[in-house]
Amino acid sequence: MKNNDSCNCAAKKVVIGVSVGLLVGVAVGVCVGMIFAPQSGEETVKQLTNTANKTIDDMKKRKDIVIEKIMNKKESVPED
Repeated sequence: MKNNDSCNCAAKKVVIGVSVGLLVGVAVGVCVGMIFAPQSGEETVKQLTNTANKTIDDMKKRKDIVIEKIMNKKESVPED
């Protein structure tokens, strides 16, 4: 019975060690990311917003082109 308790204790130590290592790794990663980030979060949000707006505008233009092509094809189809 005493041998079983020592196994559980060793397993708990391993789990705690892995958990602590994982938390330290995450903390170091976040710190390094913040130090070496190419721009601030605010600048990143602005850049993403601008890209999204340009994409939306481009999709609207493409939609208009497709609608125009469909209307032209519809006009060229003979009626029965």
